[in-house]
Amino acid sequence: MFRIYIIFIIIILVIAIFIYISHREYKKNILELNKLIRGDYSKSRDYCFISPYNRNLNKHITTLRLTLQASKIARNKNNKKLKLKYIQNSQFISSLSHEFKNPISIILGYCDLLDDAKTKDLAKQKIQNQAKKMDMILNRLYLAIRLENELIKLEISRFNLNDIILEICNNLENKYNRTISLKLDSLEINADKILLETAISNLIENALKYSKNNVKIILKKNELKIIDDGSGIDEKELNHILKKFYRLNQSYKENSLGLGLFIVKYILKLHNIDLRVKSKIAKGSSFGFKIPKHLIN
Repeated sequence: MFRIYIIFIIIILVIAIFIYISHREYKKNILELNKLIRGDYSKSRDYCFISPYNRNLNKHITTLRLTLQASKIARNKNNKKLKLKYIQNSQFISSLSHEFKNPISIILGYCDLLDDAKTKDLAKQKIQNQAKKMDMILNRLYLAIRLENELIKLEISRFNLNDIILEICNNLENKYNRTISLKLDSLEINADKILLETAISNLIENALKYSKNNVKIILKKNELKIIDDGSGIDEKELNHILKKFYRLNQSYKENSLGLGLFIVKYILKLHNIDLRVKSKIAKGSSFGFKIPKHLIN
């Protein structure tokens, strides 16, 4: 009888200990849930659970914590992207407003001179020039949007790259009243003539805008280089100059939405060509690319 009594007491003690431990384990799980509710998804130290129920519950809590943690990371990334997008859009609107404000003011000013016979022809010419400027800005923006969204299909034809460069240089030399030094090999390629002409024209015009005196264009051994002797680009900015709406912190910003190099990058990308940029402060910059074999053969 005494043995039965002892066994009974032991059983009661074991049950009591098990209930006590289970309760403590349950409280640990509750504390973990409270942490999740507060938005604290940090990992807690591992517990050794005796109760199968609490062990299973802890596994579910751990899974929930990892899910919420991943969701928070993704949400933070999206927030950063949205913030960056907002900044870019704000910069774009500011740039677009600035670029249109000047020609619109000029047009409005010369409209008053249309009634005067002496100034009528001059006014018409000025209005036409500013309208062309606005049209160019809008066309550049439209092209950038189409390139970025992959809405352009290449129209491949065979042509001499040398001829394209000569034509571009002739037009830009007249526009800027500058002389461009040329060293060109004859090179026939298969590419989208209009798009590649746009890309090369953007690179040469950039060189003319930012150079002090000399602009050199070299086409040799399937590689094109456009070299200027401008103030150069800071190493920190080299990683950003190909981004949309990015403009260098330099004085020359006329007709610039920060789309020129962005357009160049995407046009070359369509042809599986990488743009190469080298620059040194106070010495100048070099922009160019190598023509891949599949565009030559």
